[in-house]
Amino acid sequence: MKAELSVYDKLYDKDPSLNYLEHPLHKIVKLVLNTYWFDFLEKEININIENCKEKVLIDYESFLASLVHVVENTLKYSLPKTDLNIRIKTNKSNITLTFDMISLKISQTDLNNMYDEGYSGELPRRLNKNGKGIGMYMVKRLADISNFGINVVANFDENKSISEKGILYENNLFIFELPILE
Repeated sequence: MKAELSVYDKLYDKDPSLNYLEHPLHKIVKLVLNTYWFDFLEKEININIENCKEKVLIDYESFLASLVHVVENTLKYSLPKTDLNIRIKTNKSNITLTFDMISLKISQTDLNNMYDEGYSGELPRRLNKNGKGIGMYMVKRLADISNFGINVVANFDENKSISEKGILYENNLFIFELPILE
């Protein structure tokens, strides 16, 4: 709770105090996933995570809060009995952390507006699964003030699209780009 309040302070501070230190990415991801482990089990979502020995240079509180929001959305909107594939790829300048899932269809309107404060997706609103529209807004704001990027790719593999009980699900990617230590 203390870390979460600290992150909110950073969002509204004109000159936020960011503490960039090196952290093992794999451990941070597992730490967040452990918090939701039983929820993923309940939905029968199988988690596959690639190993990574690289460390990233981040403001821990900002990145952790962003990761929590993405994992919560993943849990909330993923189709039960599917896989969550977490891929970690390294190149010369950064590490790409990708959450690859079958989740509720993300429309073009959703893609255009998902980082706006108060915006909830069209399908989640229709299904009464919408939140207050602050999760992805916070992720983007934290990415903007910190040292990482966030990108969402909707319907990455059209062959994985599914209609379950009249609800459309697609292969969606949530991608973090984090600086690597040289």
